[in-house]
Amino acid sequence: MIPSFLLLFAAVYLIQAQSDFRSGCIIISSQDTIFSQVDYRWDIRNIKVCSFIPEGQTTEEEYYPGYIYGYRYSDIPYLAYYRI
Repeated sequence: MIPSFLLLFAAVYLIQAQSDFRSGCIIISSQDTIFSQVDYRWDIRNIKVCSFIPEGQTTEEEYYPGYIYGYRYSDIPYLAYYRI
């Protein structure tokens, strides 16, 4: 019974860990726009971190709230971080 539970837990973890990068951009605090592939996740992770791959690069970078002004996907309305 325990091995099947561990297998199920591992499968759920791996499914959630998958990235789905889509065309978009991030706006850094200095109001500069960086066009990139932004990780498309609509869960609690996007509130905590914005993952993206800048154009012309292959490595993933992450920005946390306060370091970027906002980000957007090419086909979805603008999302922004504001300090309250």
